[in-house]
Amino acid sequence: MRTRQTKLFQSDGLTTLLSHYAPGVVMPKHTHDLHQVSWLLVGHLSEDHGADEKQVDQPSIGVKPVGLEHANDYGRHGALILSINIDPDARRYQDAFSFNEWRWTPCAGDGLQTGTTEGLTRLIAARGDEAESAIWDLLALSASGERWTLREVPHWLKQVRDQLSECTAELDLAAMANEAGVHRVHLSRAFTRSFGVPPSVYRARCRIARSITAALHGEPLAMAAQSGGFADQAHFSRQTKRATGLPPRRLIDLLAGE
Repeated sequence: MRTRQTKLFQSDGLTTLLSHYAPGVVMPKHTHDLHQVSWLLVGHLSEDHGADEKQVDQPSIGVKPVGLEHANDYGRHGALILSINIDPDARRYQDAFSFNEWRWTPCAGDGLQTGTTEGLTRLIAARGDEAESAIWDLLALSASGERWTLREVPHWLKQVRDQLSECTAELDLAAMANEAGVHRVHLSRAFTRSFGVPPSVYRARCRIARSITAALHGEPLAMAAQSGGFADQAHFSRQTKRATGLPPRRLIDLLAGE
């Protein structure tokens, strides 16, 4: 199955979904009849709106108003996304939040990532009014932070990113910096400035995405961990819980509708 989706919560005018898009899934231009707030938890996302395209390689919050035409490409590792869909006639949400602009906000570095993972775990564990309270907290995060700013990324840094993304083994960043003609410290600073997370965190997130995809395709968790390049299942579990707030087994069960 190329896309897996489970409904976490629904109330009058609002639906919350957890979705996994397999590597290579592409959605042609389309629109939604609902406002949408999305959290990219793990993986990669390219979103195209007219002449503007955003490459999202880090934990981020995206806001799309109703009727916005856009296309999506979920990249070579796929993507795990939490989304809240809101009826434009639901006044209690309209009065609290602005959905007039298409925007992305990086989560890393300012507490947004922590707030997102905590909000997701609260939402899954809660019911009724407590679940809706968790959703209000998540929506509050969508108004936090600066809007996404595209930076011109030098070719050598894109090569570093691609090597980190594809390799399951440990990489010698000092050797990569030497090959690029820059200092090792400069490589880490430039990478973090351009992609929002340090090289080691980026590599771990790519591994998580590969392992989750493998597990959703039926591999036992121990084998899925190896497919992503983790030393063992325990390492995979720790990294996944740190990135999403949930252990791999819980994620797989949710996306399987269990």
